Amino acid sequence: MSTEKGEINIIGIEGINLDGTYNNDRLNQWNDLVGILLFERSGKPYFDIICRATTEPGKYFTDNPYKGTSGVARIDTGYHKELWQVGDHRGYEALAQGSNSVRLVRDENKDGRRNDEPTNERNRGINLHTTKSRGWRGSASPNSIGKWSAGCVVIYSPNDFLNFLDIVKSSRQYQENKKHSFDFTLLYSRWIKVVEENSEPISPTEEPYSSATPDDLDIMARTIWGEVRAESDEEKIAVGWVIRNRASRSPRYNWKPTLCEVCKQRFQFSAWNKDDVNLQKVLSVTEKDDTFKKCLEISKKVVSGEVVDISNGADHFHARYTPKKPAWAIGNLPVSEVGLHSFYRLVFD
Repeated sequence: MSTEKGEINIIGIEGINLDGTYNNDRLNQWNDLVGILLFERSGKPYFDIICRATTEPGKYFTDNPYKGTSGVARIDTGYHKELWQVGDHRGYEALAQGSNSVRLVRDENKDGRRNDEPTNERNRGINLHTTKSRGWRGSASPNSIGKWSAGCVVIYSPNDFLNFLDIVKSSRQYQENKKHSFDFTLLYSRWIKVVEENSEPISPTEEPYSSATPDDLDIMARTIWGEVRAESDEEKIAVGWVIRNRASRSPRYNWKPTLCEVCKQRFQFSAWNKDDVNLQKVLSVTEKDDTFKKCLEISKKVVSGEVVDISNGADHFHARYTPKKPAWAIGNLPVSEVGLHSFYRLVFD
């Protein structure tokens, strides 16, 4: 393990949910986690990001392995030294195996298990990527791996993957050597002790923002204004609560810990996307605009708890008038509907 300040460790855990509970690790499901582990100066470890993923191939390639192989590739559990470099996967930046060897178990009997002897293989393209193909195209079902993995580690959400890659490239190892090869450790969930229900909590309560900074309130108001300025006050309040809920749950998911950082996190709120036509308006609006002034008032009330959470604990939302649901909404039911928007809670305590 790399324990120096700024150095990262890439960890995979099979058969575990984002809330830390075990699952049955069924074939063809996004039921694994991939994260980046760092160490504090005191030596205490913590995850900077944890992503829903698969560390195993899907059913399609289990049943239809590549020609010339004895079975689909499954990365063996345990430690893999110098497995990945920042490189290319089908035309976009990802973590690529390159010429380094990887310990694989070939699924010869196609039962979705590691029953055979592991082999060390080079140049197999066992990469870490996301559910995008060449040209950043494609989308994945939340209920099936499909053809997205023939042995690679795959992060389900492209946004999570981009955040993951940003952390990799910000690491001390990469900054000192752009060709650094990162280790990978794959664990099975039952090797890890799950935190008991009545044990000391590992994350803060959801009431930490009764006194936000002026910058937090300003950016929060601009986000609400950019997302739903033409909608009702109730929708503005609900979006404000989504921002607060994300900041409160940041240790359990991939969001940042402050309201300002949550709002500006990459690809989370479209109003802050660099190519959004409204970005300059979001940046330049002032309290001379009555709607922005209202958004600022709402931000203060949401942070102080003066208005109730009409989003019902939501951490995601989308407009119902858009022609296509976002991928993360497929298979999930909204916890609240306010005006023209549906609100979802995807992260639970």
